[in-house]
Amino acid sequence: INAEYGVQKLFKSQNILLVFLRKNPPFLSCKKTVTMSLLQSEDQIDDGLVLNHEKGFGSKTIGFLQGVVLLINNITGAGMVSLPLMFQQAGWVFPLIVLVFICCVSSLASAMLAEGMRYIPGNEGFKDRVEFATLVKFYVGKYPYIITIIFLLLSLLALNVVSIIVTAQVMDLAIVAIFNKTVGLEFYPRPGIRFATLNKTSDAVSPFGSDAYLISAGFIVCVILVVPMGYFNLDDNMIIQLISFVLMILVFAEWIGVFLVRMADGKADYGNVPAFGKDQTQVLGTLIFNYAFVVTVPSWVNEKKISVNTNKTIWISTILASVIFLIIGVPGAWAFKIPDGSDILSVINESPEGNVLSKVAVYLFPLVVVATSIPVYSIIMRYNLVENSIMRVSFANLCSVILPWVLCIPFYTGTGLLNLLNWSSLVFNGVINFIIPCFLYIRIRNKRHEIISEGIRTKMDLDDVHRAFNPDSYKKHNLFWTFVKFECFETLKGFIPAPTHFALPWYCPRPGPQILSFVLGIVLSIICIGII
Repeated sequence: INAEYGVQKLFKSQNILLVFLRKNPPFLSCKKTVTMSLLQSEDQIDDGLVLNHEKGFGSKTIGFLQGVVLLINNITGAGMVSLPLMFQQAGWVFPLIVLVFICCVSSLASAMLAEGMRYIPGNEGFKDRVEFATLVKFYVGKYPYIITIIFLLLSLLALNVVSIIVTAQVMDLAIVAIFNKTVGLEFYPRPGIRFATLNKTSDAVSPFGSDAYLISAGFIVCVILVVPMGYFNLDDNMIIQLISFVLMILVFAEWIGVFLVRMADGKADYGNVPAFGKDQTQVLGTLIFNYAFVVTVPSWVNEKKISVNTNKTIWISTILASVIFLIIGVPGAWAFKIPDGSDILSVINESPEGNVLSKVAVYLFPLVVVATSIPVYSIIMRYNLVENSIMRVSFANLCSVILPWVLCIPFYTGTGLLNLLNWSSLVFNGVINFIIPCFLYIRIRNKRHEIISEGIRTKMDLDDVHRAFNPDSYKKHNLFWTFVKFECFETLKGFIPAPTHFALPWYCPRPGPQILSFVLGIVLSIICIGII
């Protein structure tokens, strides 16, 4: 599989590559470190990709643009609707500091996971499959692995439940806008069929109020549209993710247009966002929830193309998503005074400046931004359950795809969504997405001399690789040097410990683990303060 990049980019055919390898002794001097993987046949690569699909996993076909789109879609989820209210309550100073800090921590945590994946024996160049829970089992041990599995499943369930609630609630609003009412099957407190219309005097985000346990028409529509996507593999979802990203940009552009119209008409109140607000309690929960994408990184790395730069993809995605948060959060808080317990969707929908396009954008939001992240989290949950032999594919699909829809019924109306968002973010998502990756990375650094994969990572092999890239020694091999200069290093760097485009290089100063421990302590302290 590591040969595939060089084949596609330079030689176009593996047969030409094999002839080239045999005729260039300097390249062969890399010995086992290079040749054992590069001399695999094309049939073995293709068989491996097909085998992954047969086991319920995807293949390595996700490119750079697709990876950026996937990560941005996972970051810009259900928590976005609460950002303007957060800025109104907390001001802009503290949320901005926390936003930058969590953006950096989540990016580093993602790179740490990727680096840990590379150093698992047999996974050089990400040629094997290593999910989040497998990393913990390999580097830490059995009992931390069990705890991690529990926290991981609870974290993904919480993310999906919140996303489902937001999607179904706005879908009900869309049904009301079209048919003037919606319908639901109520279980408690008044069992039976219940019709509902939009009550403008109520602060409830659901047409059914805040005191009912029911399944609504909007919920059923979302089940029909979203559940089938959860049975796909991650690479199969890329077309849906790309379409969702384009529609998301159009939706946000329409929202920004509404904000600008209110500002131009003098209806915006810039005092809605002071420097320091009176209520900081929602900041950590909202932002941690939005950046709870780190658990998706191992599954994406397992199915990305060999040529895709991991660190570049991660940082571009998080920075772009952070810019989107600021563009939607701050101007939205200026343009509208959002009631407690409400969100930006409700106020845009009821705004007199709202036209047909703005209402369509409000109703499209849950489908193009929130709903498309639901199958991704379901797929990742299934991947972890199946790869660790906890469940068969059929039972894993039941738990990852169907169970979240059942669990969201008690939270469909009322303030349960806000409470779930904050507590799940602080307890489960904070641990899984920020704390465990830091612990793993420290563990990786301490074990770096022990992780030797199948005897091919010896000092002699590494010296030979560096010697092979020395142009002064091999200038006469023009074809070889052309290959090295443009393609070979990209292909071979997976075999060289500590690729610099990952979290931190191995040759960084020894205090590196201590610095990471300090950062980890800050993260732990912030989460504990937020819980208190």
